[in-house]
Amino acid sequence: MTARQRVAILISGRGSNMSALIAAAKAGDYPAEIAGVFSNDPGARGLAIAAADGIATAALAHRDYASKAAFEAAMTAILEGWQADIVALAGFMRVLSPEFCTRWAGRLINIHPSLLPRHKGLHTHEQALADGSVEHGCTVHFVTPGMDEGPTIAQASVAILAGDTPDILGARVLVEEHKLYPRALAMVAASLAGTAPLIRRLGAADAAAYRAIRLEALQDAPTAFGSSYEAECTRDLAEFESTVTRNYIAGAWLGGALVGTAGFHRLDATKVAHRGNIWGVYVRPEARGHGVARALIADVLAFARTQVEQVHLCVVTDNAPALRLYEHLGFVSYGIEPRSLLVDGRYLDEHMMVLRFD
Repeated sequence: MTARQRVAILISGRGSNMSALIAAAKAGDYPAEIAGVFSNDPGARGLAIAAADGIATAALAHRDYASKAAFEAAMTAILEGWQADIVALAGFMRVLSPEFCTRWAGRLINIHPSLLPRHKGLHTHEQALADGSVEHGCTVHFVTPGMDEGPTIAQASVAILAGDTPDILGARVLVEEHKLYPRALAMVAASLAGTAPLIRRLGAADAAAYRAIRLEALQDAPTAFGSSYEAECTRDLAEFESTVTRNYIAGAWLGGALVGTAGFHRLDATKVAHRGNIWGVYVRPEARGHGVARALIADVLAFARTQVEQVHLCVVTDNAPALRLYEHLGFVSYGIEPRSLLVDGRYLDEHMMVLRFD
């Protein structure tokens, strides 16, 4: 059995989400174990709850330190002593420094009581009621230096009902938080352990990883793309960041590395706005044969359903594995474009495929 990922939970109060994670980790097949609970408040009620479950605890009052850097250095020493693989924030009421976020990049997660990117910061239930939202919810996301700006891992939503107050709405969201956070932590833990891919939308913080895999794809599978390595290798990081932020690009993560991508773009002109294209599908060789491509396409299609009525893609006629996958997912070929690509002096025909959602 693969070793479970060790999780350190950071709290500042009662830690109801901490309790949900502790309960989930008791299952024998859960991919993470709770290594310890840390608080910046020695009086936090959650410490006693964790200790009663036999979990290591530690507390350091941040006010006792001359600087944020000194406090975080002492906290990091404790987390490293627990051999933490993942740090999960559960009501930790301290803004973490860019240096701390970088130290734990890809392993530092938080739950926020809104459907990010909407309603960042505090008083999210009040924000949702004030702006007339029809739904609200919670988001588990990776933590980056920008507040509540890290890539989304998973979300859960609730309807906003007539007569809702911030307290009533918040209680309903909290129920979903206690279900979502354990599920999201399991996704991250399995991905870091290399046992299951974590599929999520790429963001600006992923631009360097996306550039690396995109250039690798263009070299490894030149017949699968209309673009070429020579055309894209001179693009700077800012251009790849723009590509990521302008399009929906799903990424598959295993062992902390980006191992696959698939993109979606909605056509802009009025007469074709009901259509979108899937593009840039690639899985690294070492990750093939484990359902990564299927998971990527499924994620992109779930998003596309909210944007368009039908999705198109092209695949070279001799790419039998890709053709089988797309047909299994419901795509049908409506024609072959002869000599669609010219790669290394060889002409390639492409199937033109469509999936209609109606």
